Amino acid sequence: MVRLRSIAAASIIAITIGGSAFAALSPKYADWAKGPVQWLMTRDDWRAWNNIKSDEDAQAFIDLFWARRDPTPGTYINEYRDNFDWRVEYADKNYKSDHGKRGALTEVGRVFILLGPPKNAGTTGAQSMHASGQFSGLGGGATGFSDTGQLSAKLEWEYDRPADLGLTGNIFFIQDETSHEFHYDPQRANVGGAIATAIKRAIHNPELTAFPDWAKVPKMERIVETVSVPVATEHVEEPAPTPGVATVKRAGKTIETIVSPAGAPGAHDLSLIGDSRSIRPQSETIAFEGVVKKSSFTKKDDIAFMFQFCRPAVDNVKSTLKFAILLSGKVGKENVDIEVPEDETVAEPLKTMPGCSIVRGAIPAASLEAGSYMFTIRVTDPATSQSYNLAQEFKIE
Repeated sequence: MVRLRSIAAASIIAITIGGSAFAALSPKYADWAKGPVQWLMTRDDWRAWNNIKSDEDAQAFIDLFWARRDPTPGTYINEYRDNFDWRVEYADKNYKSDHGKRGALTEVGRVFILLGPPKNAGTTGAQSMHASGQFSGLGGGATGFSDTGQLSAKLEWEYDRPADLGLTGNIFFIQDETSHEFHYDPQRANVGGAIATAIKRAIHNPELTAFPDWAKVPKMERIVETVSVPVATEHVEEPAPTPGVATVKRAGKTIETIVSPAGAPGAHDLSLIGDSRSIRPQSETIAFEGVVKKSSFTKKDDIAFMFQFCRPAVDNVKSTLKFAILLSGKVGKENVDIEVPEDETVAEPLKTMPGCSIVRGAIPAASLEAGSYMFTIRVTDPATSQSYNLAQEFKIE
């Protein structure tokens, strides 16, 4: 039986951890380190996790774990975690094994999660696989193995700048003749070294020993204004908003209208969406392919949002912006304003739109009652002191 393996020491430690230390943990936490996050964990992480005794301690560990890997300390948006979650989702969808192992836990999924998508990939020896092509067309590239029982398939990945990842060449995955799973060839490309480098590079804030305040999602302050509602003697219909025009309201009164054509300098094109992690700013062709715009949410949802920030004279915009959010709505007979305090974020350059970046984030809907609302975000560019108001209507059902 051919079985090629190159397992990092951290993975070996993971296998030898006993279950007794986690007896008091709920399933939500007891199984956390068994998922794809295990690929990121260092020896120190495993030692600390092995000493966890309660759900509270587990949550504190997880919060600190991700804060130490936040590339933009000072903001609660963690771009690394968002990207990690997207890679896990893609791996689960495309690299599931014949025997049902989730894609993110296969060796192909592990390399994809830690090193990112390849520039090109090709397969040989398995008819159900794509012969070659760009990464975006691979779909089920590591699934649908033949039933010949022979070592007949190889998967080759080429990265654009392999040396930057610690690779010495293309990665080759070889199909196991018995399990039909793919394992990278440890004798080629220095995959093990690249994985170790990726784990180390992921830690941006090693000095953190506790979950910092700046990484916490801001709590929303609820401001309720009770107003009397007179008996209507005549029904008056409000005109529908003009396309391209956003209306900003507070306490039920219009305070501003904004007209922002797409592509204009500054902040514009606010959209409420299902999942901000589906955006891939650095993709050359599919930056917004998985984005679903929404106008209705439930209390269990996160209200995800995105908008563009452009400086046409600049090719690569990576600006730090300040923003504050106001959710203004009507619940029954009450006008309700909910404010999110001002915070900072970093605009992510869009590869397909030189001079423009994307800003994305999410806030929980749990504090909102069923009703109609206006999502208003005030964006300030500290470099110019210029502010922009963007608004979008939505409902909580």
